[in-house]
Amino acid sequence: MAEEEREFRITVRFPRQDYLFLERLVEEGEYTNIADAVRDAVKRMRIDWETRHGNYSGWREKALLAYKEDIEKIGIGDWMAAHTSFMLPLHKYTGEIILHEDSIFFRGEDKDTKEKHVLAFPLESIKEVHYGFDDTYRRHDDRGLGLFSKPLRITFREGMSEKTIYLWIGFSRVARTSSNRRWYEYLISRR
Repeated sequence: MAEEEREFRITVRFPRQDYLFLERLVEEGEYTNIADAVRDAVKRMRIDWETRHGNYSGWREKALLAYKEDIEKIGIGDWMAAHTSFMLPLHKYTGEIILHEDSIFFRGEDKDTKEKHVLAFPLESIKEVHYGFDDTYRRHDDRGLGLFSKPLRITFREGMSEKTIYLWIGFSRVARTSSNRRWYEYLISRR
């Protein structure tokens, strides 16, 4: 077995409150077992560290992000703003997205509250990638009606649940274009 494929084992001791927290995550169905929770935490920590120290081998671009729930709650004011000249498509977070060799990392802030937001997930957790509109993010939600670019939807596992995000990567206000198709094609090729 090649060294990259080999798994390594260690014994870790936790303070009681941390162990009880891990047990609660398993009991609530976030993870199937404590080892999965620890592996997920280490992956996220590695992604964050590599990103902060510039040790990544992938793409880095500006991005707009919204969770499925965010799009479902969009009010008329946000919808109207997204249809005004040179405005951005519907989104909740503005920041940058980084594609690592085995994971995706987004860091940015809430466009309204300016609160920091970080999202990281391994590529292996991706269940579905879709380039285009759907029942949640509809064609008429976009000022350009999808003529030059479409949203990128990614559904991934996080613990025992699934999350769906919509992205506009490298979006140009003037041309109303994005890098979404390139990211879609790359992610599909990894499946």
